[in-house]
Amino acid sequence: MFSRFQMITMGFVFAVFMLECTAAIRCYRCKGSDECDFSKREIFIDNCTWATKCWGARIGDNFIRSCADDRCDIQIGLGGYIESKCCYDDLCNDDAFFFPNTGSNKFAFKFEIFLILAIIGLVLIKRYIIH
Repeated sequence: MFSRFQMITMGFVFAVFMLECTAAIRCYRCKGSDECDFSKREIFIDNCTWATKCWGARIGDNFIRSCADDRCDIQIGLGGYIESKCCYDDLCNDDAFFFPNTGSNKFAFKFEIFLILAIIGLVLIKRYIIH
């Protein structure tokens, strides 16, 4: 049905995926325009052991950022002036969360790292396990 190489490869990919999924998410936590200004100060990072998402809200230039679960059930966006939304990656509720053209694409970066690790893993498996 499956070759030994395919079984080992699927196991490796599953193990890497589980490592990514089991870690607690980290989110920025702040309230107000002064506290949430990334250019003026270092923003507090919360290890969200109880949450699976990061949340952010803004009304004009005032921001709130935190860990979230239930508050993500309702997300709003009114022309970019009033927003409440959630995301699922570490530290994803930064300024690029509200202003998408200002930051890097974290999903693409994580996918590239995962792809590189998967290729390295496959090469090592083929070289040392399957002769």
